[in-house]
Amino acid sequence: MGRRTRAFWPAGKRSDYTLHPLALAISRLGTQLWGTWVGFGALRAAGVILAAGFLLGLIDSFLRINEVVFRFILSSSWLLASAASLYVLVVRRVFSKPTAVQIARLLEWRYPQLRDQLAAATEFACASGTDSGRGSPELQQAVVSVTWEAFQKLQLHPLVAPRLWWQNGGLFTATVGLLLVCLLVWPSMVLTGTLRLLLPWQDIRWPQRYHLVILRPVSEVVQGGDFEIELVDGEGKRLPAGGKVWFKTATPDGRVVVESMPLTYLDAETAARRLNRPNDPLLRAGVRIARREAVESPFWFRAEAGDDRSMPWYYVQTAAAPAIRSLSGRVSPPAYTGWPEMEFSGPVAALEGSRILFRGESTKPLAEGFLVTEKQGSFPLRVEDATRFSVEVLARQTTSFWFRLIDKSGLGGGDTERWELRVFPDGPPRVSVRTMSSLTRVTPKARFRVQIEARDDVGLREVQLLLSRKEGESSAVLAVYQGSPFPPRPEEDFVARGPAEEIRSLVHDVDFGDLNLLPGERLTLSAKAQDYRGQWAESTPVVLEVVTPEELRALLADQERTLLADLRRALEVQENARRLAAQERSILLSEASSPAELGSGLDSTLWTQREVPRILTDSSESVAERAEALLATLAQNRLEDPELSERLKDLRDKLGELKADPLPACEEGILAAKRATDWVKAKNLDPPTLLAKRQEASEHLGKVLDSQQTVIDALEELIARFHVSDSLRELRRELSEVLRSQWEVHRRSLEQARNTAGRPVEGLSPPERAALQSLAEEQRQVGERFQRFSKALREWVVHFPAGQSPPESIAEAMQLANKIEGRGVIPKTAVDLAENRMGQALRQQQEVLADLDQLARLLQEDQSQATRPLPKIPPEFAETLRKLLEDQRAIREKFAEAASSAPPAGAENLAEAARRQQALRSQLEAFGHQLSPEVQSQVGTKLETAGREMAAAASKAEEKQALQALEHAQAAEKLLGELYKELAGESTDQLLAAAERMMHLYRELVTLAEAQKELTEQTADLHRRVTSQGELSRRDLLRILALADRQQYLGLATEQLPLPPEARLLRNTQTQVRKALEQAERGLRNRDTGPPTQQAQRRAVTLLEQMIAALTPLEPSSQAESTQQQATSPTTEESPAAKDQSGANPYLLIELRLLRNLQEGLKAETEEFLRVHGKEETLSEEARQWAEQLRSEQEHLSQLLIELLKSAVDPTIQLPAEESESLP
Repeated sequence: MGRRTRAFWPAGKRSDYTLHPLALAISRLGTQLWGTWVGFGALRAAGVILAAGFLLGLIDSFLRINEVVFRFILSSSWLLASAASLYVLVVRRVFSKPTAVQIARLLEWRYPQLRDQLAAATEFACASGTDSGRGSPELQQAVVSVTWEAFQKLQLHPLVAPRLWWQNGGLFTATVGLLLVCLLVWPSMVLTGTLRLLLPWQDIRWPQRYHLVILRPVSEVVQGGDFEIELVDGEGKRLPAGGKVWFKTATPDGRVVVESMPLTYLDAETAARRLNRPNDPLLRAGVRIARREAVESPFWFRAEAGDDRSMPWYYVQTAAAPAIRSLSGRVSPPAYTGWPEMEFSGPVAALEGSRILFRGESTKPLAEGFLVTEKQGSFPLRVEDATRFSVEVLARQTTSFWFRLIDKSGLGGGDTERWELRVFPDGPPRVSVRTMSSLTRVTPKARFRVQIEARDDVGLREVQLLLSRKEGESSAVLAVYQGSPFPPRPEEDFVARGPAEEIRSLVHDVDFGDLNLLPGERLTLSAKAQDYRGQWAESTPVVLEVVTPEELRALLADQERTLLADLRRALEVQENARRLAAQERSILLSEASSPAELGSGLDSTLWTQREVPRILTDSSESVAERAEALLATLAQNRLEDPELSERLKDLRDKLGELKADPLPACEEGILAAKRATDWVKAKNLDPPTLLAKRQEASEHLGKVLDSQQTVIDALEELIARFHVSDSLRELRRELSEVLRSQWEVHRRSLEQARNTAGRPVEGLSPPERAALQSLAEEQRQVGERFQRFSKALREWVVHFPAGQSPPESIAEAMQLANKIEGRGVIPKTAVDLAENRMGQALRQQQEVLADLDQLARLLQEDQSQATRPLPKIPPEFAETLRKLLEDQRAIREKFAEAASSAPPAGAENLAEAARRQQALRSQLEAFGHQLSPEVQSQVGTKLETAGREMAAAASKAEEKQALQALEHAQAAEKLLGELYKELAGESTDQLLAAAERMMHLYRELVTLAEAQKELTEQTADLHRRVTSQGELSRRDLLRILALADRQQYLGLATEQLPLPPEARLLRNTQTQVRKALEQAERGLRNRDTGPPTQQAQRRAVTLLEQMIAALTPLEPSSQAESTQQQATSPTTEESPAAKDQSGANPYLLIELRLLRNLQEGLKAETEEFLRVHGKEETLSEEARQWAEQLRSEQEHLSQLLIELLKSAVDPTIQLPAEESESLP
């Protein structure tokens, strides 16, 4: 039905009334089909016109090109498409009606059963009555009739059904529907596209989401500089990715080059900082930037981002940028330095805190400018005229800087040339403190040497040493160094090297004796340094723990063991090196060895040999360095241990000898042999030359072997010597453990005896039998430990170094140990404990304890514990030394007055003090020459040091340096005070040790007295119970035996009181207490709890209380304080005899008090005797015994007083008034 025809009826045909009905039916059908066909074309044309407009609108909305030419092209294209569709689909169909035959043919195509019939019949029907030349009329009529009958049966209504309109109008309907949807969804877009298509000459723009805005429009750029553009959305939105900037440049040959560059995103914070626009609302969503570097010629540019493609082309031209023509300035150092101002015209250098004034000139007139630094920000320039400018900055840190110059036309430049500002920091000083000793434990009377290292970038003004006894609290602040008012001036090469760093290594001696330290305290040392800027710095503190001399000796023993271990390791390494060297020498001497085998192991030999000096001498942790540190520890803590000092000095000297000769010879010999063997390997030598080189290398190794043997012998000798002392310390430690364990077993045995004494084993409860078995097992373990000790002692004596013999005390100790082991008393005690023979076991334990105590004393009688006291000087020499000390104190006060006085008076005082100091130094030298050689050998060094300090004080005074002179004078005074204490007075350490022993004795006596009082009360209670009952029960008997065991234990404890031999009266009173306790023990063993036993107990208590009363004024801290004051006050007015007397027997005053207490007790007892028996004419036997006892005690006290006075150095000793009045 869609086929096109040109005409409906042929020309020259007859009227319709003459036509056959078939022709009329087809004619009417043709008219209906022609109208439908034209309508269908109109619908299609409308659809094509709408679809073309929609597509062109889409293209326009995508390209968004606003040029009129492009828009006219789009509009023309739409008009042409519309005209063509109208012509083809409407106009041609209107003027082209189909003929009846054409309609018949169409029907034949639509209805196949009429094929080849309808067209011919229609032609016969239209040509009825004419000669068609196609058969007779009858035949034609027959064909028409048959065809007409068939035609009438056809269903022709589908050809003109309404659904055909919808089918042929589908494009129109779809296009209209799409347009309606777009109109509803995007009405502005549809209307804009329609208007732009219909009115191309009008400036109608598409609606946009984004609106590009150039933050800093640029119309001119520096030639050779960079062009940068920043784009944002005008409404503050974030521009999408994918934007571009287009550049259009004209080339010299006339061509135009177009380039594009993507936009880069910057976040809001970075953009605000970079553009210096912190609060700009346009920057909240970030910035898109593009940068074109090294622009040499003018260009055009435009940008596109998102849906905004409307930016026009902008023209940018190039011009010359402003630049720096000259630059100079002035540096003003900080006021605290006192340095002058410095001009510069080249490199810029300054001290931190200096003010720098820059003066410059530009090549073009300036509108404004900035000095930009890499680390300190930017500073605005002060434009003084058209081209000159200046700016002042504060130097804080080294940085590079440049100038950003902006000329009158807005062009920027100057930032291509950069300078370096070198700022030398003046930070806080650095200070460290370290001790010269290897240990952080000190004794209360140590003179400790500390080394302080302080440094500062410019100069040190002051260095202090802080001593703190409590955390956060300074006990003492010692001035160690005081600088000049201003730091040193800078050198000529200040710009290149900066200020010279000041480094001070200071050594200071701290006398802890002035701090009254007690064992257990912690002392914190730290150093503080101040620079001229006023900055303080404090070092890492060094914490020192105050220990007793015995504890320090134990620590030194541990250090000595580490030295011994390192010596053994060095010996092992040296023997290994010698073995390797011997192997290499045997290869050289062997004729069967090839040249390639020569010296193959010399590298390992050399490496092994180099390890020996590293262990012994060549490192900070070497044996020699640690031995020197231990010697310093002994000296600084004033420990008198001659044998240890001698061992360490011998070790130091021996290692020094090894370092000087054998050790370098070993290494040099190995290197020489290695060079010879390497030369042999590198050359193809003839046999004689090869033999000579092998002999040369062999000779070198032979010398090496000799030197190595020398080192080995020396190390073996040192190890043997140190091993002896270390083994002896280990033996003492083991014996101490045995003795402690035996005391513990004895104490538990006494407690167990209270419950099980006198009872058969069968009658004991299971827990009691288990307790006895446990005690027996512990006693056996004590025996086994003693056997191990005895075996170790014998082995130590057997393996004593050749050429040396153990001391006599060691031989006696070994005999006693063999005796104890031979008797087998310890195993017997274990058996007695297991069988509950407590009395026998306790007596045997007492014997073992006594033997072990004697053995411990024998082992302690070693030369390592002996001290050689300084010899006393005559009284007149002591007086001379005291006067020298007083004169030095007066000179020191004069120096202090000069340091604090105004210049005229201070100078006079300083000159007078210097003159007096020189004179006193001469007197000190004369005094040193008068001393005996024995005294000079021990104190000569200290005398020389004091003289040097005096000379230094006088020299500093002549140089007008009062503070330094005062320091040297103080040092000289301290040295003289120490000399006076050592030569003319009592040793402080001995007095402190005596005070410590007295306090320990006091505590022991108080414990014994309280225990004896309790035992006396228990005995009295038990006696009252027995008296009331009339007979002893089994329970009472067991209690009496338990009391006897406790009484025996108290007697043993009294016998073990730590009393020195020189305290005769104390030891005598101890004997009386012991006798009274033995009498009470015998009474209890005899089941006597009556008056004789109680009287013996009360007498023991009385004697103990009298001893406590004699010691009470010295406890707990007054003794130490008074003793320390006595020892540290050399100028106390005291007779030499009193000094010598106190040094001879520090217990003299205590014994005089005890003598007074005993006499008062005897007096009270005599008065009691007179009260009871004074009126009797005839004394009873009991009274006569009492009187005889009083007489013998009084005689004994008198004899003790005579011996006590004779023991004093000076018979005319002056006692305190309160003491002398109470003497009998």
